[in-house]
Amino acid sequence: MKYLRYGSVLLLLLLPALLIAKTSDTLTWSMKHRDVASVLPRLAEDLGASGKLDVDFKQNTLTVTDRPSNIAHLRKLLEELDAPLRRFAVETRLEVLNSRRGHAILRPGAGYFDATQWLINSKPEQVYSSVVDLHEGESSHALLGKTFEVRLKAQGYDPTTKRLAFSELALVSKQPGGDRVLFSGAAALPEGKQTVLLATSGQLEEGYRLELRPLLLPVVTSREVP
Repeated sequence: MKYLRYGSVLLLLLLPALLIAKTSDTLTWSMKHRDVASVLPRLAEDLGASGKLDVDFKQNTLTVTDRPSNIAHLRKLLEELDAPLRRFAVETRLEVLNSRRGHAILRPGAGYFDATQWLINSKPEQVYSSVVDLHEGESSHALLGKTFEVRLKAQGYDPTTKRLAFSELALVSKQPGGDRVLFSGAAALPEGKQTVLLATSGQLEEGYRLELRPLLLPVVTSREVP
């Protein structure tokens, strides 16, 4: 009887250890198409509170320890992230808005004036359009007429949110004395949807509506027909 009781005590002591062991799982992933450092920020976003990441940069591999249910999610995420570099066509359309010629949109002086509605509702006096072709991680540009240029650098595509991140997105006015940056920044734009950016010139005499729509291009594996 003592032996049985002792065994039952051992069983009760071992049971929590078994339960704890089942609350975590491990996944080791060797990157095939991407540098492991490029996926770490996105992977860390979905890592559980008790999750852990171990990275071997030389071998381009990572090991994730997390809840079994989250490991399944992270495996699917890695399958989407570890893909060949994607190619995009970014449709761009620039509308140049002029106030009455010779007059500024905003009058210099004290106070605050919101020109958003004017930028949204005004009819353009000039319209230009172009398409920027680029891969993830690449920089590219396209002329909009003879005076303007849009410059893009694609940082990476998130397949779960279907957004293409740009580390650089700039609209430039090309002038004889040198290029003038009308606006510059970073953005994450939805794939297949239009995003409109509004800006005014430094002299407050022009406004600009820049429309951008990134399109994910299909991967072509077959050879072209001669």
